[in-house]
Amino acid sequence: MNPERKFGPRMRRLIALCAARVAIPPGGGFAEGMAALSSKEAIMETTRKGIELADAAITAMRAAAGNPYGDDEEVLAGVILDKAEKGRT
Repeated sequence: MNPERKFGPRMRRLIALCAARVAIPPGGGFAEGMAALSSKEAIMETTRKGIELADAAITAMRAAAGNPYGDDEEVLAGVILDKAEKGRT
């Protein structure tokens, strides 16, 4: 991971969403969330995994056949966030 990498606002939101999914996986609960926040190392590891998951989602969008959204990370992150939000309602 590049410590000098800068993330835009949509990418930061996508990373947070992915990190939350890592911290409390499907079927998980309070104990998993507390474990993910239990130490600086645990928070860093959860964030690293969230970045990896967000990057994988962006890579998949870029590679999708007929991708109408282009290559911009912020645009793609926004599309993913919109889809995730619609899935929650």
